[in-house]
Amino acid sequence: MNTIQNLARVNSNRDNAPFIAKDGAVMKNPGKKYTATVNGKKRSFGAKGYSISPGTSKGDNYCARSSGIKKCQDPPCANDLSRKAWGCVGKKSVASKAVKYQRK
Repeated sequence: MNTIQNLARVNSNRDNAPFIAKDGAVMKNPGKKYTATVNGKKRSFGAKGYSISPGTSKGDNYCARSSGIKKCQDPPCANDLSRKAWGCVGKKSVASKAVKYQRK
């Protein structure tokens, strides 16, 4: 049994298994919009179908909501990366502080 067949078999047995793309690549989070590699760690974040609008009231609402999320044990966290993309400074979104990330 080759690796792709083995991973497909594992996918059918677990809900938390990686997603197998048509080209055979293993994707952990196929529903995410952005990826970032920080200190050799690759993280996926950002929901597909939503836009990031730093410096708007929509951004302020996001920053206020996400400011209360606890830090993860193995940084960088998806929340930290999303907050940088939104340009969050405390509970406010500032367009000049926003970081552009590469889309998947």
